[in-house]
Amino acid sequence: MEENLSSAKIHVIMTREALFDFFLYHAYSKFSGFFQNILGLAVFFMGVFSYVAGKINAWGCALTVLASFAFLGYTPFILRQKATRALNEPEYTLPIDITFTDGEGMLVEQGERAKDYTHGRKF
Repeated sequence: MEENLSSAKIHVIMTREALFDFFLYHAYSKFSGFFQNILGLAVFFMGVFSYVAGKINAWGCALTVLASFAFLGYTPFILRQKATRALNEPEYTLPIDITFTDGEGMLVEQGERAKDYTHGRKF
């Protein structure tokens, strides 16, 4: 591809932390992720308020607090493992070069594969 003054090229290398952040964003940007956080906090407050009101003993409070931590910690724990496993796949291990050109679109190259997103051609 011929270089001109109106193009920019970036080189992307995926890391586990960046992939984990990506997975977290997609998990918690939906209603189900938001609802899971609300449920975890509700279980926590229910346990603490029930203990303070004398409706449950200390063991019951401890169990509800542990359940709330399980609700809140399950998704990040699973997504961290998923990010670690995903880095063994070729689409995440090989670096990606993206060239943006003014008015023409972008060219994405990864290993032996390339795709021109302007015209939809594969090389």
